[in-house]
Amino acid sequence: MSHSMPWDWLTNGGNHIEFDSLESLDVKVVQSMNLFETDVRSWIGPYDRFFYSINAPSLQYVSVEACSFTFSLLVKLLESVSSLKRLQITLPANNVIRLYDTKPSAQLRRIIYKHSLVVLSTTDAIELANDIFCVPNLAEGSKLELSEFSAHLDITGIGWTFLKILTIYTEIDFEDVAKMLEIMTGLLVLDARNCRDIPIPPQYWDIASNESPAFVDIQGLPFSIDVGETVCIRVVVPNDADKSKPMLFAPFPGTPWDSVMLDLVGNSTGISVPVELNPANDMRNDARFSTHVYEADVLLRDVDTYRPKGYVEFRDAQWNPEDPQEPQPYIPEKLYVSYLLEIPVVDRYGASPYSLSNYLQLPQCRVSDPEGRWVSVDDIPFDVTTLPLPDNNNRIWMPYNCQLKRISYKDFAQCLLEKYPNMHLFGDSNTRRYLKKITTLGEWCGTAEEHNTTGCICEDHKDPFERFSAEARRSFIDMDPLDGGRTPNGTFSETSAPANKSRIFFHKWEGLMEKQHVDWQDVFKDNKIETAYGHPQVAVFSLINWDSAFLSRELFLRYLDLLVDYIKHGYSARTEIIVRTGQYYCCRSDASTKKRKFSRLRNKSFDQQAIDKFKSRLGAKHKVSVWDVSAISENLPYETRKQAVVCASNHVRSEIVETENQVFFNHLCGA
Repeated sequence: MSHSMPWDWLTNGGNHIEFDSLESLDVKVVQSMNLFETDVRSWIGPYDRFFYSINAPSLQYVSVEACSFTFSLLVKLLESVSSLKRLQITLPANNVIRLYDTKPSAQLRRIIYKHSLVVLSTTDAIELANDIFCVPNLAEGSKLELSEFSAHLDITGIGWTFLKILTIYTEIDFEDVAKMLEIMTGLLVLDARNCRDIPIPPQYWDIASNESPAFVDIQGLPFSIDVGETVCIRVVVPNDADKSKPMLFAPFPGTPWDSVMLDLVGNSTGISVPVELNPANDMRNDARFSTHVYEADVLLRDVDTYRPKGYVEFRDAQWNPEDPQEPQPYIPEKLYVSYLLEIPVVDRYGASPYSLSNYLQLPQCRVSDPEGRWVSVDDIPFDVTTLPLPDNNNRIWMPYNCQLKRISYKDFAQCLLEKYPNMHLFGDSNTRRYLKKITTLGEWCGTAEEHNTTGCICEDHKDPFERFSAEARRSFIDMDPLDGGRTPNGTFSETSAPANKSRIFFHKWEGLMEKQHVDWQDVFKDNKIETAYGHPQVAVFSLINWDSAFLSRELFLRYLDLLVDYIKHGYSARTEIIVRTGQYYCCRSDASTKKRKFSRLRNKSFDQQAIDKFKSRLGAKHKVSVWDVSAISENLPYETRKQAVVCASNHVRSEIVETENQVFFNHLCGA
């Protein structure tokens, strides 16, 4: 049901909407509206949309387009409508008024903290807002002297960009008003999008978990951004009111107390953008018993409207079960996300470099860690046969800044023969699955019928495989562009392949753990690895999957330094060194008797330690690249990521193995 009121009724003589007016409107609508079903859009005027929205059992939307209104009305509504969950005021040109109350009533506090209200107000702030925005006859082009406002600005607790509205209806310079407000209130007033420029509302630090769930905050909504721009996303994890919990866990230096998994998800495309949250720069984030505020400037590059979605996976550093602690149960808390938190991303000038219509003009990918997104085949506006094969949900990994081309396994084998006749691989069962694809020239798990078999979804170690031993700790595999790869029979040279073949030396390890069937350090004895196994053009080291699960951070770093020493002294400068990240891990903890300690944040921390160490200590001598398989899976939709929960070994499906391989192929063999 839609109700309209004439524009001049709202603005005649400078009058504004009084409480009685809205109450009577409310009464008229109450009997005929159904919650969440009716969209009431009222009166469209000649100016930009000026509306506020109320989410209540009987009334979902009330829209107002005007240049002034009474703020006291809003507080009356907040305190009198017990069912009110969300109220937002939006000014012309998509600016949001934010007024923060330091001592709200119990009812107002409940609404504010539980439902993450945008408008929080004090009596002083209410009167100030009335004085500023309800000036009689305020209209487009009005001339107002700055002195008219100065008497009302000497208060605290009034927030940042709302005064920009004055520049729309008056000739007052926003910078002048903002500067004066900043001086008189001690607040920074900015038309800002970066987190560093947007103050954290001070009352966030006082919220306790018994007053509010963890929630997402995007200040300044609603607004739209252009492709390639960023938006500041914050997550507030309220202080745990239960101080009796044992203090058994601690984060690594520079890592957060809470593990918060957050994505921005496109409403139309389903594209999922993981948010890399970091503790805001405030000493209160260092304290265990404190509200914690995390933030990130998120770059959005695809046209869509995005909504946050996420969970608090662990609190109190329970994501990090360092010895002697054990993995904790995975009981995620869903983040509260207001229905109003949506970010429209538009291509204002039709010139987005990230547009899919321009994808085929991008250069071919030559990096092993391209940033990208999973795009539905149905949304790709050209023939997809040149792209990597889709995953089991018909999505294709498409980098933003380069074109990932489909390289056949035969072409890759030919590339190895011509450019990389000797390759060294150090890895676990994930590398074994990668090698099964390569040695069979893509035939392993290559048909639709096979994709849903146990071996292709998860565990393949018991499947018969005759090209190389899936259990052997050291394998020599000779690659042929026509026949694929096989372990040679009989007597053969361990340092080079026969003519017309390339050689892969594969050492299967459980990361850098001490207790293994074959000590990984033996391979590097006396710095003679090239003498023993040939001079490789590229050496790949896959770590983390076992290290995060069974090693302490201290022990991992010690062995990591030892490995880097071996690489530095064992390989000549011509060998490219590639560090492969661990597989992405989320959405569970290990409840088995193995008590593996990995978690999403723990794996990520170990990954970063390995990457930093390889680059800092080897970068001066070697080309060092990162094969980021973790990011490929992290960008999958959340529901797809959760599918890995059924796989105890955390293997990715064969379709994802295919995509990981294509990134590797393009890196080594792209034109």
